[in-house]
Amino acid sequence: MGYELILDTSSKQLAIGIYKDDQLLYKNQYYAWLRQSEMAIPEIEKAMKELNLDLREVTRIVASIGPGSYTGVRIALTIAKVMALTLNIPLYTVSSLQALAGKKEKTISIMDARSKRVYIGVYDKGETILKDTIFTIEELKKYQEEHLDYQTIGELSALGEEDSVITLIENMHELAKDATPVNSVHEVKPVYLKD
Repeated sequence: MGYELILDTSSKQLAIGIYKDDQLLYKNQYYAWLRQSEMAIPEIEKAMKELNLDLREVTRIVASIGPGSYTGVRIALTIAKVMALTLNIPLYTVSSLQALAGKKEKTISIMDARSKRVYIGVYDKGETILKDTIFTIEELKKYQEEHLDYQTIGELSALGEEDSVITLIENMHELAKDATPVNSVHEVKPVYLKD
């Protein structure tokens, strides 16, 4: 197996990672709200330089597909699509909400959707319990009350709490192991959920 490039720009974070044979070689994840578009390509170049890799050595790409920031979702996905087509390599997509949960048990993943709403996805050990959707804050609170054995993670600032610290790169890598590459890179579209 060659090198796997992982990209996520769907939230307030910019996350870039590189794996080889299930070993994490490079990871850079940090707060980059409204700067992902200017930072993503330089960070990929930095990773390649640090590992002394040529982009042509990348043999698969994993990217978040949304939901999340309208512009943010498009950044990683566009870069991933262009690279997949140019290098003729498989592209794997992961829900941005599932990337927060990874394969943890009983997890409610949320991201701020603004206007007192959240994107929500519910997972248990990598399995989808509630498909990604939008809830109002009140709907989320009701759901939490009905599922007290589930942990809520993600952009908890939407609830007036501190955001969770998530290892996106590792989660996306683990989820992509069980995924199937997209059939047609041309047909891959971001998931926005909003009208």
